[in-house]
Amino acid sequence: MVQFKSATEVTTMIRDREISSQELVKSLLSHIQKHNSKVNAVIQLDEEGALSQAKHADSLAAKGKWTGPLHGLPITIKDSISTKGFINTYGLPQYKNYRPNQDAEVVRRLRNAGAIIIGKTNLPFAAFDWQCKHPIYGTSNNPWDPKHTPGGSSGGAACALAMGFSYLEVGSDIGGSIRYPAHCSGVYGLRPTEGIIPLDRMAHLSFPNVFRNLVTMGPLSRTAKDLELNFKILSGNILQDETCPNLSQVRVLWSDKIGSVPTSKDSLSVFHGFIQNLEKNVASLEEKTPNFDIDENLNVFGTIAGYEHIAFLPQPLRSYLIRQFFRVGMTRWIFGSSNLSIEFDRGLFSSLDRYVKALTSRDRMMLDMHKNFDSADIWITPASPLPAVAHHKVGKPIKVDGVEYPYSRVFGDSLVPFVTLGHPVAVIPIGFSSTGLPIGVQIHAKRFRDSFLVKIIQQLAQVAGFEGAGKRPPLAE
Repeated sequence: MVQFKSATEVTTMIRDREISSQELVKSLLSHIQKHNSKVNAVIQLDEEGALSQAKHADSLAAKGKWTGPLHGLPITIKDSISTKGFINTYGLPQYKNYRPNQDAEVVRRLRNAGAIIIGKTNLPFAAFDWQCKHPIYGTSNNPWDPKHTPGGSSGGAACALAMGFSYLEVGSDIGGSIRYPAHCSGVYGLRPTEGIIPLDRMAHLSFPNVFRNLVTMGPLSRTAKDLELNFKILSGNILQDETCPNLSQVRVLWSDKIGSVPTSKDSLSVFHGFIQNLEKNVASLEEKTPNFDIDENLNVFGTIAGYEHIAFLPQPLRSYLIRQFFRVGMTRWIFGSSNLSIEFDRGLFSSLDRYVKALTSRDRMMLDMHKNFDSADIWITPASPLPAVAHHKVGKPIKVDGVEYPYSRVFGDSLVPFVTLGHPVAVIPIGFSSTGLPIGVQIHAKRFRDSFLVKIIQQLAQVAGFEGAGKRPPLAE
């Protein structure tokens, strides 16, 4: 099925005139109409506009003219990223009819590369959860098992890729919103080094770009090679294209647990199997966790995120009483009872002095982590203690091997510390749990070695053996 070919393959087919853009768009639209009701990943379609753009792409191709490396390729875009011609709710019900008058820069870059945007994908309320339940469009389901989440906040994006609804996607990540959906849905995602990909129009224009010290946009794809293609376009090739060594020259550190929540036995089995396969393929392999204090790390994250969140509120809602509502309401609802919620609460009431001290602590942590990569090229950690969780009440504790842990710590311990540390992290799928759900790992590299990272994971993907025939989700059959 052409829907499950890679973007790299399909763009070659278009250039070789083996398939037209119109045929490709019609194929995807038909596939979405047949299967989207099972997962609720795509929340809007522009069939007429997509077909019109495809017709234009084909007319250019007939004259030997090409708009770029994605000429005629149909893709989708996450709801929180401004896309002209579509309703953009940003996960907020008050914007149920809002249509932005221009694209976010990342969307503009994709269009300029020749991509055709056929639809928008689902996300949770305000893009603020590790699950995917929109206040208007409802809940998205995991493509491998509808009783489970596809992850959040870029859950619709990752699910759409896994289901064959799209060839490339864009996510945003402040606490794992690219990486966790990639893990849950069995696709590839990259949280790049901060500042490499523009953040404009990632929210409604009435809001400032907050969390600029923590958030990134980044690529999602169905294959490792497509992740590199997507990253180059989104970043505008801002980084020098780094030469990638053979995997046999790469020095690897690994850790099978981060923080207070243990990795489940089922996930550990898959993780250790991947590490064992790596042993004969790399220069060195050492079990070691770089030295950093996770509790201090999460405290710094909470302080910065909480303080910057105040700016996200319209001026009338920045009062002490409204912030108290966020303290007892939204933060506890999302985070449950954990040090993440405590520090986020404190951040909402922080002084400028405390905020600046947290930024200073973050600078030190980032430098320390940067030095850790002097003796290793990559570091491998679990993407989550568990495969995709079953649809779960937000904020309620989650069991790992029968033991309850706070909601935010189950997700946050594996994902949030690396937001504070600021280096690039990719998630790649490495296998399946005993219940048939995908399991991914995080691959870390030194800051600004993003080009190296998106290349080396192509070799790691071959070791994992996840890509290829037989990996189509059952809900897409």
